[in-house]
Amino acid sequence: MKNDIHTTLLETYFFDYIDRGIDAQEMPLFTRTYEGEALSTVVAWAFQLPPQEAQATIEAAWQEVAL
Repeated sequence: MKNDIHTTLLETYFFDYIDRGIDAQEMPLFTRTYEGEALSTVVAWAFQLPPQEAQATIEAAWQEVAL
């Protein structure tokens, strides 16, 4: 399940934005916001995660694409 969350997070908050030609500085994975909400809050709610786990999942995804 954790791998599914990681993949979905990357697809939803990073790769979908690349496909639309949006600059990295405007992507939720980099701004850490989504539709005016903190990305960690959105991810925690969407995947039923505790806040700390949502934050760690976002950080892992960010580190993967920031390389």
